[in-house]
Amino acid sequence: MLQYFVERNFKSVFGRGYTPRLEYICNVDATVTTMPRTMHEHKNLVEILIVDDGAGIFIIDGERYTAKKGDLILYNSGTVHDEFGGSGNDLSTYCVALSNLKLAELKTVNKILPDKYSPILPSGEYFDELLNVFRAIERESYRSGGAETANLLALALVAKICSLIKTHGQPRREKIPSVSRLARNFIDKHYTENIRLEDIKIYQKCRSCGS
Repeated sequence: MLQYFVERNFKSVFGRGYTPRLEYICNVDATVTTMPRTMHEHKNLVEILIVDDGAGIFIIDGERYTAKKGDLILYNSGTVHDEFGGSGNDLSTYCVALSNLKLAELKTVNKILPDKYSPILPSGEYFDELLNVFRAIERESYRSGGAETANLLALALVAKICSLIKTHGQPRREKIPSVSRLARNFIDKHYTENIRLEDIKIYQKCRSCGS
């Protein structure tokens, strides 16, 4: 017999005074992912997706990402995204959404991904383990009396993902602002002044070279 004792003095990933709530789980198969979607955001929800088969293109905060089987996709509240940009390649996913999520290491409620990390998180050797948790949440969600179990499983999923972010998280790509965005930024800051075209060009040049 093997017996393991659980560490007693572990530090919880969850902030005090908040009770995260599982709002829904979706099982989206390949026949649905080919349908057109619109860009949207969730004001008070965190969404966690896992690609359980295929691959597809995701547009997240204006950036284009490719995710494949085994990848997690993490959406903080307020993140503008298109669930499946492009037709995908036999893409199927599970999606879990939680509200009132407050992590101890992050100041903002309904945020799971620190700003410095990419929203695409490879699950690596934990793929089967994580996929089984998504499936267990799905089963408990429609089972009579299973709501509390589904909620607790969702919290376990969050705890595991927080650990994965630290070990498998990839740096977020640095955004290179477009010429039009640089011009708009300059105008927004100096709209009360007498702006010349030459001023905008100098600003764009300085910003492009990192000055």
